[in-house]
Amino acid sequence: MFDAELVTIMRGALAQAALEVCPDSSTQVLMAERILQSAAKGTRSQEAFRIIATEAAAESERLRLLNPPHSRHAEQSLVDHEDEKEFW
Repeated sequence: MFDAELVTIMRGALAQAALEVCPDSSTQVLMAERILQSAAKGTRSQEAFRIIATEAAAESERLRLLNPPHSRHAEQSLVDHEDEKEFW
C-alpha cells in the first residue's frame, strides 16, 4: 500500500499530465497504471510521475495512429462479399 502523501503526489502528477495531453478515458487509465507501476519500483517525485504519465499518453497516441480502427464500410463490404459467395 502507498501512504496518503504519496497517493496525493501521484494524483497531482496525473492531473498535471492530463492537463497537458487531454487524454481520453482509456489513455488516462494507462497513465495512472504507469504511475502506480513506477511508484511500486520506488519513484517518489511528482515530476517523474508526470513525465511517466505523459510518455504513456504519447505511446498510446502512437499506437492509435499506427493501428487506426477499421471503417464499418470496409467490414460491411467484406460481409456482403461472403454472402454473395454463399448465394452463388
